Amino acid sequence: MTAGLGLAFATPCHAAGVSAGSLIESAATASYDSAGGRGSVSSNRISLRVDEVIDPALTSLDAGPVGLSSDKAVLAFSLVNTGNGPEAMRLSIRPVAGSDFELTVKAITIDSNGNGVFDEGVDQLIPPGAATPEIAPDSSLRVFVIAGASGSPADGQQARVTLLAEAVTGTGNAGAAIAGQGTAGVDAIIGSSGGRAQANGTFVIQSAAVSIVKSAVISDPFGGSEPVPGAFVTLTLNTQVTGSGTVTDLVVTSPVPLGTRYVASTLTLDGVPLSDVADTDGGSVNTDFVEVRLGNLAGGTSRSIVYRLQIQ
Repeated sequence: MTAGLGLAFATPCHAAGVSAGSLIESAATASYDSAGGRGSVSSNRISLRVDEVIDPALTSLDAGPVGLSSDKAVLAFSLVNTGNGPEAMRLSIRPVAGSDFELTVKAITIDSNGNGVFDEGVDQLIPPGAATPEIAPDSSLRVFVIAGASGSPADGQQARVTLLAEAVTGTGNAGAAIAGQGTAGVDAIIGSSGGRAQANGTFVIQSAAVSIVKSAVISDPFGGSEPVPGAFVTLTLNTQVTGSGTVTDLVVTSPVPLGTRYVASTLTLDGVPLSDVADTDGGSVNTDFVEVRLGNLAGGTSRSIVYRLQIQ
């Protein structure tokens, strides 16, 4: 006598197994020989509808602390539905004890257009404690946390926050059942995550300050160093950026005082000649001032601008 067992699955498998609401059906058959000849018999059919497992996962997408140098900066997280049914998640932020300064959380958003970067006015705002759209099984949402510093923290100080995601259907101990609240009316079963996930992100203050020290060396017509008519004045502007941050669009301007004239083709930056006309090298001169566009400079950078004037 031989027997067989048949199983039928309505949908493919996902991270947590068969999709929630799927119907699994099974029946057995037996074939046999008897005095009356070859015969067979079938069992009753068993039908099971798969419960939904609730199991979110959350990870930080930042390689390290995110620099906070102005009024706001952005942390990025990946929120993944590793369960077997669609699920929306409530999002909230919690401060982490031991931070150097207090953060002001300005917004939580999701990456609505999927370009991987925060787009103000485009990405969907999720108020604290509100829910995301439903996330399909094996799918993810990129979540942004936008925050600024409260008070006046010092360069290099850090603050951490925790992003918490909790399943709208429910949370609890692993294995707990929520009757009838899963997909297609099946039970929802809390997964190993407890129906919640969290991840930390860190902001670090990256401030920068600019200082300029101006010095002059005089060479008079008599071989001395007196500021008399006809004397040349070599001016040096030592520009330095301190701190761990970066300044942008830095422009140094120095006047040509009344009673002097700029000596043509004497402008240099770190010993490299700059043209006197406005072009791509960043230097320019007119009758009133000397200007050098230094662009973006990181903390710890210094530049030296040198040019000559002649006393009339």
